[in-house]
Amino acid sequence: MDADTIQAFRALCGKVREMTYILDSWLALQSKQSDSVESR
Repeated sequence: MDADTIQAFRALCGKVREMTYILDSWLALQSKQSDSVESR
């Protein structure tokens, strides 16, 4: 692989990591909200 391909893959992996963090945070928030709705 050439350096440009490696850099592209690294950038893509960074974006995937960022999206995973955002999705995990959103799911945690949804879980908290559903727990508070069920407890009412």
